[in-house]
Amino acid sequence: MTPLLMLVLIPLLGVVAIALRAPARSVALAASALCLGVVSWMACSYNAAGEFRWEWVQPWFQIPLLGSTALRFGVDGVNLPLLVLTGMVSVSALLVAPAKIERESEYYGCLLFVIAGAYGAFASMDLMCMYIFHEFALIPTFLLIGFWGNGYRRISISFQMALYLLAGSIVLLLGMLGLLFSLPPEIRTTDLRVLQEVLSSYPLHPDSQGMIYFFLLIGFGILVGLFPFHTWAPKSYSAAPTPAAMLHAGVLKKFGIYGLLRVAEPFCPVGAEEWNSLLLMLLIGNILFVGWAALSQKNFNDLLGYSSVMHMGYLFLGLASGTPAALTGVVLLSVAHGLSVSGLYAVQGMVASRTGEVEMASLGGVAKKIPVLGFLAVILAMASVGLPGLGNFAGEILIFFGSWQGLSAGWQTGAMLAALVGVVVSSVYMLRAVRAVFYGTEGKARIEGVGLSLTERVALLIPVVGLLVLGFVPTLVTDDAAASLSRWFVW
Repeated sequence: MTPLLMLVLIPLLGVVAIALRAPARSVALAASALCLGVVSWMACSYNAAGEFRWEWVQPWFQIPLLGSTALRFGVDGVNLPLLVLTGMVSVSALLVAPAKIERESEYYGCLLFVIAGAYGAFASMDLMCMYIFHEFALIPTFLLIGFWGNGYRRISISFQMALYLLAGSIVLLLGMLGLLFSLPPEIRTTDLRVLQEVLSSYPLHPDSQGMIYFFLLIGFGILVGLFPFHTWAPKSYSAAPTPAAMLHAGVLKKFGIYGLLRVAEPFCPVGAEEWNSLLLMLLIGNILFVGWAALSQKNFNDLLGYSSVMHMGYLFLGLASGTPAALTGVVLLSVAHGLSVSGLYAVQGMVASRTGEVEMASLGGVAKKIPVLGFLAVILAMASVGLPGLGNFAGEILIFFGSWQGLSAGWQTGAMLAALVGVVVSSVYMLRAVRAVFYGTEGKARIEGVGLSLTERVALLIPVVGLLVLGFVPTLVTDDAAASLSRWFVW
């Protein structure tokens, strides 16, 4: 059995075990840890110089006019880091999940469904299966917010999220179908590798590329939180239970970036160039407008949501430039951002569970009572703002230098200035939040329970250690990513 199929089956078998009355939390933790072990082994064993490994194909179902859709799995230097990210965030999220919660079996079953869908979406090398796995992961996310979320508005927020992402999914599906129906019937296929080979030798007509790329950009962009379609994200993360926020902001959100990198940019290069100015305008909105909104937040949870959306602008900047360095930076920053934002949501959950507060004005002095939490929170916050020595810095530097080379003179100055201003803005709001929550005078909130449990320490150490490793040895990701991108793109 291919290890990629195991990544999908293990969480699903965990759901079955929970349905048969096995201890829900223990089963979920064991399944996520086993999956992390599998992807860690794959990462250590991968030495294919950018080629695909562990490929596996199983015919699935027939789609009229599109032919056979198959479960096609395979990994290269682009999606393997995202699979490792999924494994790390999954274990961390389940470690901070509550030991006792209402409807425990359903709660942990939903988390395992999200994890299985994320693994399937990143491992799939079939266009339709990639789409189906992602949609499969979104459904339990809505349920987690609606049934176990925070605040009295959680149900309305979950429906708002569902409507936004449904709209994005429909637009994305139209773009995918447009791509497939632009091909002659005799070579029409949903196999991504065959599509890449065909379209690199016989590109689509420029007019078709422009239309297809626009739909793919908007569809994938809504899933990521591209300005101005971002409003669903901060509210949803704020209302979501901590493990769901970690999985969605840290893992599922990267699917849109991955889809643009794997499908839209290489398959429609002329279309990407045609809509590049629009993408640059929108990503500047992500960096400046959403960053300004983050500055005005009084709620720690909301601030993390806006910060997460803001930093998507840097990933879009790398995609817009299209240079090898910038796209390699996109892969690295996707992993680093996933670790930092999931770690910060874990910190927020630990603070909220002890104080019952999320308003920063009511907090303060948490680091005096729980110094380990304050120390790890500072590392995660510094990673978020791009401090050298941590993974986010290495990814952003690659994107900055690659963008300087790849953007036209007119947009180069504006986009780079926005990115640099964004670094300052993110530093201001994140440092202010750290000071308000962990240092300074104590607020009215009382801290119940001192110290972190062993599971909480491990949950925070997973992203912290990952960020340190990426910061000091970014070549663990960039070498294989660059080799794979050079085979996937035609520069």
